[in-house]
Amino acid sequence: MPYTLNGIGTHYYGAGNRSARLDVCRSCGRSATLSSYDTREWICVVFIPLIPLRKYRILNDCSSCRRHHRIAANEFAQKLAEVTAPLRGQMRHSPQDPEPQIALVRALIGWEMRADAEKELQSATARFPQNVDITLLAAQVASGRGDLNGALPLYERAYNLDPQNAASTYGYGWILYKLERHDRAVPILQRAVTQEGNKLGALYLLGTSQMKLSRWNDALNAHQQLVTLEPAYMKDKSLLRLMRECKQHLGYELNEAERRAGRRWWPFGRKTKPQTLQAQPTLVRPSLRIAGLIIAAIMLFGLGFYGWDRWTNIDVYFDNGLDRAVKLDLDRDHLDIAPNTFHKVALGQGAHTVIVRGKDGKELERLTFNLERLSIFGAMMHDRFFVYNVAAHNVYRRAVHGYSARAEDSSYAEELIGMQRFFEQRDVDFPFMPPPETINVDSNRSSTVKKVSFNAAKNIDLSKYALIRLRQGKMDEAKTAIDRAVAKAPCDTNTRRTQVYLAGIAGSLDNASETAHHWIADCAQNDLEAHRAYQDVNRENGRQEALREEYRKMLSASPESGKAHYLYGRVCADPAVATTQYQEAIRLDPKLVWPRVALGHAYQTMERYDDAVREFSAALDMEGRDPSIVVYLATAAIAKGDPGLAVAKVEEVRKANPRDFGALEARWLLALAVGDWQRAAETQKMFAPLEGPQNAWWRNAKLLRIKGDPMIDARIDEAMRSDRLRPFGIQARIERLLETGDVEHAAETLAKNAKTIEPTTAAILEAYAAAGFLLKGNNSTAEKLLADAEKTSAGAPKGGGQRITNAFIAGLRGTRTVDEVIAVGRESDVMSHAWFVAGVRAELAKDHARAAQCFARCARAASDLDFPYLEARAMAAKVSGGGS
Repeated sequence: MPYTLNGIGTHYYGAGNRSARLDVCRSCGRSATLSSYDTREWICVVFIPLIPLRKYRILNDCSSCRRHHRIAANEFAQKLAEVTAPLRGQMRHSPQDPEPQIALVRALIGWEMRADAEKELQSATARFPQNVDITLLAAQVASGRGDLNGALPLYERAYNLDPQNAASTYGYGWILYKLERHDRAVPILQRAVTQEGNKLGALYLLGTSQMKLSRWNDALNAHQQLVTLEPAYMKDKSLLRLMRECKQHLGYELNEAERRAGRRWWPFGRKTKPQTLQAQPTLVRPSLRIAGLIIAAIMLFGLGFYGWDRWTNIDVYFDNGLDRAVKLDLDRDHLDIAPNTFHKVALGQGAHTVIVRGKDGKELERLTFNLERLSIFGAMMHDRFFVYNVAAHNVYRRAVHGYSARAEDSSYAEELIGMQRFFEQRDVDFPFMPPPETINVDSNRSSTVKKVSFNAAKNIDLSKYALIRLRQGKMDEAKTAIDRAVAKAPCDTNTRRTQVYLAGIAGSLDNASETAHHWIADCAQNDLEAHRAYQDVNRENGRQEALREEYRKMLSASPESGKAHYLYGRVCADPAVATTQYQEAIRLDPKLVWPRVALGHAYQTMERYDDAVREFSAALDMEGRDPSIVVYLATAAIAKGDPGLAVAKVEEVRKANPRDFGALEARWLLALAVGDWQRAAETQKMFAPLEGPQNAWWRNAKLLRIKGDPMIDARIDEAMRSDRLRPFGIQARIERLLETGDVEHAAETLAKNAKTIEPTTAAILEAYAAAGFLLKGNNSTAEKLLADAEKTSAGAPKGGGQRITNAFIAGLRGTRTVDEVIAVGRESDVMSHAWFVAGVRAELAKDHARAAQCFARCARAASDLDFPYLEARAMAAKVSGGGS
């Protein structure tokens, strides 16, 4: 950054292509003019420019603190062109589509090229005068440069175009409020409160507008709604003062917080000067005018005071992650902490006792902890605080952010801290606050600037924490975490299912069965999910006959119980018998969701796809439905061969909850099934924050394979060279070779990489390769592969996957009949593999029509469009001509 001492040093001169807006500076937190402009850095003497240096684009130069970002002018131009050129190309190819022009305007605003953005907006507004998004953008740009009167008609037009649009409603109310047209603002803000765009902001503006109109009761009601929706505002003094003023006019009694908010050290109020844009940016920091010794003395005094304060006062954060408020008795102080909030206290050295109570006064826990001082030097060198985690409920994320001027040099690493009630943290830059997206970094600097953030990981509860530790191989910590989670929520379905899963992984299926049985006993009043988990575990353990007998007895004891009929139907081997049980369960207890879902599954297994779609659709309208049902609906429609049957219902679910993973998955599958590649790609982008890089790669590979994109082979090669993606790349390569009929290379790839793939998957792929050799008449190679598959399967974990693989192998050998293999497929809910065996056996018998039919049914059964969907379709097309 430029720096001068007594007029000697480096300095910016000139300011071209200027863009400015009113906003809050991320560095100093003040509302100021943020300017962006082209300039050149010079070496100067007595502020006279002598030697020109490099040209820069200055970004967000704050008129208050002077901090800013900069990037070399030529680099900025290149990057801007890389972003805008494709958008301008789309505008030329699709002149009637407003989306590329909207994207271009947003890109220019994002790069602080607001003058260019305004030119594009003028063109877009003239071309698409009825487009709400373009009108809103124009209004936002006008208000950003401080032209509120110019923004008003734009917000008004956007609101008239689409009153249901939350952004236009709130924006129109906001601009009326800023222009002090409160009588017009009130009805608009009342509508904004009912929408989900910015309910909190609308309530604040509504309350303040009502106060300006002396409608004190309405104003107080709006502010109280705001506090109810966001309890953290109870600490906002400005809001408390507004509520205090309303109550004083109404003659209501003030609470303690409102009384404190009204106290001021200085009795005279000040009128705030309205913020206006500066005509030109101030380009350099003021030069140093104070002698060095005086500066050094001030620095030493300040450093000493700072060190003394940190030495004597130790910060402790009392963090309540519970969904209910608690009362804390801390030594002689009493604290009330709202749900999911924290309270910061400065404590001295020595022993302290904290007692946590519920709102009813019942003691929840207590702890005595001892705080010890660091040395004065240590206190100055280290930021230190302690965290008291109420009930050890929260999991925390300590993250190290590597900021750099170049995106490729940025880095991120994190550490999770869980199951600790009281612990210390040091050298945290952003405690209990989100880290900034960017910081002030010299664009010439190639290294990264490390900053540390610490906050509660709101998206990770103890159940998820247990699974994370399991993946890291920390089994003991995973078991402790899930046991603690169960103790806190003994009947929570996700928590108990995780416990059952961990019991199976850490011990055996017998242990998992016992854990599920304990769940049934612990939650006898609502044990349906516990019974489902118990059945799933024992079915994996091969105890189908014992389950049938156990639940037959339950049904005999409670013949009028819908739950008993449903649970017995789940373990029946015959789909027709199971269907009857599900229908009876629905008749006896119409509010149960799972019997209707199970009936849909049974219909789908029986290839009654219209009935399956009907049942899944009905289940989606029921209260307490599981998020996965929307995916079942999509796969049933795909299996029928008419994906359009499910689109409307899936869209309805997705719009109601845009981030619902199941709804996104269902919409993505439907897009793949109908070949809507653009929709599939757009939906894929929405998965990015919801899943890991491996899943994202597999999803993209699946799209490319179904699309028939020739890029798929290059993507697979790239994945096979990556340590992280290698297992996925190998599996995709083998499946691709099987799809093209190149079983020789598939078998060779398997032989080289069998240990890289999960055993059950490797065994089934070996069996599929053997099927290819059987169809080519190479029985000896086929038998060798089947023997390898049998051996691989024996080393796999015991379960349904192992059973279907063994049945597949036996079916290909002919030691089990096709009907027996189909029965195993129905029981394990993996009909696709069973129909593939049927197709191979029919083709070997020269019954080409029957073989084509079986392979087509295999593809329909693989309605999630995963393996062996493409392989079965390719085989069906091949044998329908009369030969393999």
